[in-house]
Amino acid sequence: MDLAELFLRLGPFAGDDTLLRRLVPLFAHDEDLCARLDAQLRAQPRCQGALTPPALSAIWWAMIANAGAEPDDQRRDPEITDDGRSAAALSRAENAAQELLRAVPGFVWDGTRLPVPVADIADSVLCLRVREVEEMAAAPGLPPELARAPLSGLLLPELGEIWVNAAEAREWPARKRFTIGHELGHWQLHRETFAPIFCRTETVDASIEAASAQREREANAFAAALVMPAELVIHHYERLRTAEPEDRFAELCKLFEVSAKALERRLTVLGLSAEQ
Repeated sequence: MDLAELFLRLGPFAGDDTLLRRLVPLFAHDEDLCARLDAQLRAQPRCQGALTPPALSAIWWAMIANAGAEPDDQRRDPEITDDGRSAAALSRAENAAQELLRAVPGFVWDGTRLPVPVADIADSVLCLRVREVEEMAAAPGLPPELARAPLSGLLLPELGEIWVNAAEAREWPARKRFTIGHELGHWQLHRETFAPIFCRTETVDASIEAASAQREREANAFAAALVMPAELVIHHYERLRTAEPEDRFAELCKLFEVSAKALERRLTVLGLSAEQ
């Protein structure tokens, strides 16, 4: 099935007429965009043989946003600065998380309810099953050098599964949510191939500096933006502004079901006081 046929069969993507209006002129005049969009569509998860409209919507919005860039520019990794951060990479992760949240249908999440149901989003929007696993070393394709390493999460694209360390999930429920968000970040940002992605415990961390590789930093930034959406953090921060700093901080941790470390980092990124 070619792109045009797929477009006609899918129709308005759950009533998103604005999306259709923006796509039509692009299809008519940009053959390169059509080819790239077709490649993106063919790589998307499938539920019972059909591409999921919410997932498509997020991908298509992203493609439209990048329509003016050359293909090589989109593939090129942003330069990492001396302090280990890349503003461009982290902005990309933030935007990708927002796009995914916009694609979530109302019956899964209404856009305001907290905490954000990351496991339900993985299942209902991206067709990824989240499993709590006792023996992470049993993962198919696990490299020998990681057999004894502590693993917080695994992304297994060919199985359509995210594995979460069951022991960590029991001891730190908030960490489980961040780990799911981290693996979803890999799914959305780094799925160039369907090779498994194995994440050591020390790289799945609320502190972006703890990650040793660019894609781990991006996945951490994506997780933070997914679990703690900027608009909701700012809204509740302002709502609690008159509270004592330590009380406000504790209430935000409770609302978003995140660790103090994760919230502190997120507030800093958003330019808000992380005083406790």
